Amino acid sequence: MELSTEILARFVGGDIEIQNGGENYLFRGPIKTATVDGEDVIIEFEWTAKNDGGPNRPTKTWTIVGNKIYAISMMIYSASES
Repeated sequence: MELSTEILARFVGGDIEIQNGGENYLFRGPIKTATVDGEDVIIEFEWTAKNDGGPNRPTKTWTIVGNKIYAISMMIYSASES
């Protein structure tokens, strides 16, 4: 299945979690918009929180951060629904 803006529309209003174990970051927040632009998925958050321990050592502490737009290259990342 190929992702499209139409497919992603059903996730708007839900939450998304983005993690990278190599760079040790773990973000989450509610999705304001989700669009496909070529090979990229562009997620705009209502707000974004970062886990203070990252995915390698997650904590119960989350910090609100200013990054409200995140681009995901489908050439190097995969998406899953869980």
